[in-house]
Amino acid sequence: MIYEQRTLGNERVSTIRITLDTPPELIAQYAQDGYTEVMEHYLVLYKPPEKIVLKEKLDSIAAALPDEIAVEHVDLYPVWMEGMALKANDRIQHDGGLYRVQQAHTAEHPPSVHTAALYTRINVPGEIPAWVTGQSYAKDVQVTHGGKTWISMVDNNVWEPGAAGVYDSVWKEVIV
Repeated sequence: MIYEQRTLGNERVSTIRITLDTPPELIAQYAQDGYTEVMEHYLVLYKPPEKIVLKEKLDSIAAALPDEIAVEHVDLYPVWMEGMALKANDRIQHDGGLYRVQQAHTAEHPPSVHTAALYTRINVPGEIPAWVTGQSYAKDVQVTHGGKTWISMVDNNVWEPGAAGVYDSVWKEVIV
């Protein structure tokens, strides 16, 4: 075994190089095709830099946080960027808010651009945000609209609270 430093991407990493024995059957197999010399072959194992290991641990912890805590630590989540690959239930930050990805997609439009089928805003506990056209709301989320407070009765709710034809099965006024 040989211990050495190598460059992986832009980082110096510790590696172990292990020389492997070539099985005689493999040498015989290729000798039939005219190959007569065995070159050294080896396995290289590397140890990722500590900052990569710590980032992976932090990402794992952030993914496991409940929404009530996650929304208080928005900076733990990636900032929305056009072209990023998103999976269902990922959380991302945009314009100071935290959003849950509703379905896997490649980011083309930010959460603030009427993308209810793609993102749901996660609100700070106790905060009752104003209803936003085109935003998708989860069941039991409260919003303010038209001088009243409303609670969503269904998941992925994009209906306007109190609008004509919107039934109590979609939004219900909260009487305080």
